[in-house]
Amino acid sequence: MLVIVSSVFYLLTLQTALKSVSPENRKMSPEKVWLTLIPFFGAVWHFLVVLNISDSIKAEAKSRSLQLDESRPGFNIGTP
Repeated sequence: MLVIVSSVFYLLTLQTALKSVSPENRKMSPEKVWLTLIPFFGAVWHFLVVLNISDSIKAEAKSRSLQLDESRPGFNIGTP
């Protein structure tokens, strides 16, 4: 039960991160993070979600003329 609750909060955080990026800079729609809950498929999908969120944040920072310390923001912390 605790695993499910923590997974839901984690996915809500990912969805919120994508929603905070302007639509033209998003590499995927925020609702697609929930596909991570599908058994077996979700294990692979998680890596694609992390890649897309990282690229979305990078594109958003570039459009706002912000400097980033990382080439892929959030990528290292989002992958095991």
